Amino acid sequence: MRYYFMMKPFRGSRLKIERAKHHLDSLQKQIEDYIYSKPFKIGIKDNGWRYGPKIKIERDPPFFLPTIIGDIVHNLRVSLDLLASDLVRINGGNTKGVYFPFCESSKDLKSTIKQRNLHRASVEAQNLIISLKPYKGGNSLLRALHDLDITDKHKMLIPAITGISSEGFEIFIDIFEDPCILLEMSIQYDDESKEHPWKYEYFDEDISSEFYRSIKFVFGREIFDKDVDVIEFLKKIADLVEDIIALFEKKFENIILDYITNKQVQTRSTVKIKFEIIKNECNNYINNNSIKK
Repeated sequence: MRYYFMMKPFRGSRLKIERAKHHLDSLQKQIEDYIYSKPFKIGIKDNGWRYGPKIKIERDPPFFLPTIIGDIVHNLRVSLDLLASDLVRINGGNTKGVYFPFCESSKDLKSTIKQRNLHRASVEAQNLIISLKPYKGGNSLLRALHDLDITDKHKMLIPAITGISSEGFEIFIDIFEDPCILLEMSIQYDDESKEHPWKYEYFDEDISSEFYRSIKFVFGREIFDKDVDVIEFLKKIADLVEDIIALFEKKFENIILDYITNKQVQTRSTVKIKFEIIKNECNNYINNNSIKK
């Protein structure tokens, strides 16, 4: 006899969020450990037409950072698909082919709800989904989750390798290609007349701790119209998704309770029926063997 585990509605979404947070903690630690290792040197280098301050990267960022970022994004995205499936499930509908309805614009949302089979959910659930505005020009943070997930399917979200200039420094990494994430560094001086501490002929000077504290891993402008801090942005998205799940849990609290109660009754009835069937089969087997003897 098979036993099917019944998961409480929206529990799957919660588990995906928890997994995303686990990856997020790992990502933050990896970045902090990398920065703590002080992988940069500062100096002067001739670029062909002028001398300028440069940053030399002695140790590259961990290669697996893009995979962690992808796991975070995907888990958060899937948590919304599971939410959509559960909304259909508690309404008694078929959950096959049900997905969260991200779309291009507000005018496409209702048709996308039908295309993603979310029309099988209650009207109340559909209206609540509509209020989230999961489209471009609507909830930009929510829509960004979808865009990142789509990007990760075709091109890894990786640290930048092309040099960028920020506050007089140039960063250059030549390990990855076609980056979506840039390594940004910025430093500010309280006294603009203060002499900058980069008058070195070679890359043989350590960078100050203040400078290291300014380092950020950011999503580059291939994805957004401005550089976005990876850790801060992913934390905001995780909080948003968690708030969305909490919203539906509260809104459908009584329906979920009724659903669980009915399922428990159905399960008990099914188990009882199967037990009687097995019992009768055993009795028939015993009786038949007794007759043969």
